[in-house]
Formats: sequence, structure tokens, C-alpha cells
Amino acid sequence: MFRRAVLFVSLAGVMAAVMLPAVASAKSAKPNVLVVMTDDMSYDNLKFMPKTTAFFKKNGTSFTKSYVTYPLCCPARTTFLTGQLTHNHGVDSVFAPDNFIGWKSKDNNLAAWLQKGGYRTGVSGKYLNGYGELDQLEVPKGWDDWQVSIDETTIDAFNVRYNRNGKIVEYGDPDWINRTYAFSQVVGQELILDYPGLVSNLFGFFMSRPRPWTFGTTVDENYTTSVEAETARQFMAAGAKSKKPWFQYYTPPSQHREDVAEQANAGQDIGINPRVPSKYVPRVENLKLPRTKAFAEKDMSDKRKVLQEPTTPNTTGAACVVKQCIEKLTHYYQGRAGASMALDDEIGKMISQLKASGQLDKTLIIFTSDNGWLMGQHNINGNKYLPYEESIRVPLMIAGPGVPKGKTNNALVANVDLSPTIVAATGAKARRTTDGMSLFKVMKNPSKGRTAVPLEATRKLFVKPGAFPNPEDTPYYGVRTRDWMYAKYLETGDQELYDMVRDPAQMNNLAKKPGYSKQLAAMAKLALQLKSCKGKACVR
Repeated sequence: MFRRAVLFVSLAGVMAAVMLPAVASAKSAKPNVLVVMTDDMSYDNLKFMPKTTAFFKKNGTSFTKSYVTYPLCCPARTTFLTGQLTHNHGVDSVFAPDNFIGWKSKDNNLAAWLQKGGYRTGVSGKYLNGYGELDQLEVPKGWDDWQVSIDETTIDAFNVRYNRNGKIVEYGDPDWINRTYAFSQVVGQELILDYPGLVSNLFGFFMSRPRPWTFGTTVDENYTTSVEAETARQFMAAGAKSKKPWFQYYTPPSQHREDVAEQANAGQDIGINPRVPSKYVPRVENLKLPRTKAFAEKDMSDKRKVLQEPTTPNTTGAACVVKQCIEKLTHYYQGRAGASMALDDEIGKMISQLKASGQLDKTLIIFTSDNGWLMGQHNINGNKYLPYEESIRVPLMIAGPGVPKGKTNNALVANVDLSPTIVAATGAKARRTTDGMSLFKVMKNPSKGRTAVPLEATRKLFVKPGAFPNPEDTPYYGVRTRDWMYAKYLETGDQELYDMVRDPAQMNNLAKKPGYSKQLAAMAKLALQLKSCKGKACVR
């Protein structure tokens, strides 16, 4: 195993925690909280996680209509940590300065609230995009156990640098890690990145590496998801011996493709992506890419112009039907399947450990993803960000104290509701005006669910003009109700309206169709109201 400690700095004061008040009885004890947040996991990836789904099917509640309000990693994760929509917390990009680097209120987060409420808190895995790019030793307040990967090494499956409570530790190929981090420092210092410059810089950092340099090393014991699961389990094991309740936030990169390696190879197909440990390769290497109804959609005339224009096979648009793009998408599908299988095994170990230590019945367990993923639907060659169902709908399963067992819940809920749910379960005090609601009433009575989920993307993915692979990622706002989805794109004024009962694949945009003007106006009005909502006004 290539692992080495290269730096240590004391983090005095960060490890301080508030003592837990004595509890009168076991029934009044505060629950432990385990949150598993995967990365770019689409809802259909659940079929590769039989252990996890079986556990929640028997012991908890599984939601079928859980949505993220801004389907992009950093904004979505900040929504979880704050209980606020992006237009209120202000973190609206994966790039500086609008990611972790520029988040001015980063110390006011869910972990800090729980810590003040008597909890011991830990995080293992990916935190927010931009973390460590300018300061590898920075730790926001609220965390007792900080086991966080440093960008851009975060999304490498086997070669990662961590800040482990002030000690920098690496797994994998030191040379690859150093080159990746050197590139990440450039990313962190740029105010806005244009794609041609991004690829040019990245390629320059890796071109001098001895060939072949498609990836760093691939050593099973360095697999990121497993390494991070082990540190999470260590934290929970220590919690079993403590009088304090604990909060563990386990955030493996899991299904996220290995972007750095792909772009270092000029965006070419580089095989199964993300890579997976050797034992999973035979199980996924022959999987075929599913062709859903919206896959390689032929008639795009009802969509925005940018989605109608053919582009090169390595970007997006109608060219996604060509052989090279199909191969890349197939390798994404295989890698995401293997990553789901591996994560399933790690969660199984966590559940077994909690049961063996007597903690299972007193632990609130939440499983979800930061956003979904488009795999060729509407001719989109691997993306999130957009308000289409594959991008905004995510898995959500909850088990533990106060959660109905063996239930499937069809209520409409959102990722902005998770933080208020944890606050309600733990008795902590939110230090922000949150925009969501606790899901405990919804779990007991699905009719208490939302009537509307706000949707928003408040800035472009890339802001500078030029050729880049996601020209469709432009600002919008919208709303998802039980039966309809509406979005308005700010740069062009284009609108989309879909009847999600008759057209769940979103093939037929009704925004300009005769007979739908009243429905369009009603949805547009609702979306506009939610676009700038705060607090209770965001819960419809």
C-alpha cells in the first residue's frame, strides 16, 4: 500500500466539544446519526446495492420522490450542511470563488450545531469542492474528527490525499497525487475557469509523466470508498465506548467519474470509469448500457437550441449517438455499477458493526446522494446540473428511532429537508433560518409531504465564453410538483413544461403547446415565488 504521512500541524481548539448533559433514561437519550451521501448516484444505481436496499426495506422508510434543488455537488452538499437553498447559502459552483473557498459562513454548519448540542462529530470522505486547494490544513468549526480528501485528488478512485486531523496522509501514487494537487492549486486561484484553459493546464501537468499515465496506481487496498469507510467505522467504534452521541458524515466519491484522469487524456475514453477494485471488475465489465426512452432522443425540436446542435463526440448534443460516445457512456455505466456494489459492501459492514456494538437501534441512518446523473438521456453525454428527472431525483432511505419500518413513501421531499430532520431528531438548534422541514411527520403520514420542490441553478458551470463540454449548463429556476416540472432559463428566456404523469421521460415540452397556457402560467408563478423564498415560505 502506498501510504505516507507528509505533514503534521496541531489543530488545537478544533477538537473541543461541548459536554453532553446527563440523560434521565435510555428512552430520552439522543440518537446517534449516520449519514451516507454518495456522489453523482442516479436512482437506478440502487439495483446494484441489494444489501443496503434490503436493510432499509425491512428496517426503515424508502422514499420514491426525493429531489435535489440544485443538482450539482458543491451547492447540493452545502444545502445539506445548512438546510438552506442555494440562493440563501450562496455556494453555487464547484469552482472558486463560489465553492468552499469563498463560503464565508462555513463555520455555521450542521456539525457545529450538533457539537453545541452535545454530539461528537466526524466526517470521512469528500466535503466540498475546493477544499484544500488553497489551504490543506483548514478545518471548519464543528468537527471533532476530520478525515477529508483534498481537491482535486478527491475524485480519484485509488490515489488520494487527506487531511486527517492535521496530518496529511496519502494513499496511492505520490507522483500522480502531487501533479493532481499542483493542478488543483491553479484551479483554486482562478476566479472563473474557461474550459479550454482548464484542459490545457491539466494536460500540461501530466504530459511529462512517464507513459502510460492514464491513471495513477490501482491498488485494491487504496480504494477510496473503502479507505473512507474504515475511518468512519473507527469513529463509530469509538462512539460505542463514549457517553456522548455521535454524528458521522460518510461521503465517498463512489459513482463520480474520475474527471482528472479523463481530462488529462484530452477527454478520451479511458475504460471503466470510475475504476473499481479487482473483485468487482468481472461483475461489471460485460454490462450493457441501458437504452431508456429518453436515451439518444431523436426529436429535440422542443428542447433548447443548445441541445439541438450536434457537437463533437466527446462533448454533448446529438453526437452522443456515435460509437465513441456510446463506449464512453458504457464505461461510465460499468464503473458506476461497480462503485455501487463496493459501497453496498461497505455499508453492510457498517450496519453489522452497529448491530454488534449495540448501537443499531439507537442510530438514525440516512442514505442519499448529492445529485443524480444523466447517461445519454436527451442526448446528454454524462452530466447533472439540469432539471431533468435523472439529474434531480435521488435515492433517499432512512432508518432508526422514530422512523416507520418497512415502508415505501411516495411523498414529495427534498434534500433541503434533511438538515431540519436531523435537527428535529437530535434536539439541536439550527443557527440559520432553514428552508426545509422535518420529515418525521411525512414518514408517518405521506400526505404531509411537499406540494412543490424549488429548482435552481444560479450561475453557469463555466462562465468565460469558448468551447467547453457543457454549453447547456446555464442558469435557470423552476419547480417540481407531484405531476409537473417547469423550468425557465435565464439567458434565453426558454421555458420547459412537462406533464410528469403522462410523460415521465420528459420527451414532450408543453410550454409552447396550445391548451397549456394556464398550466404554464401557474407553474411559472409558483417557480418565481420560490426563486427568492426564505424560511417557511420555501415549504409548499
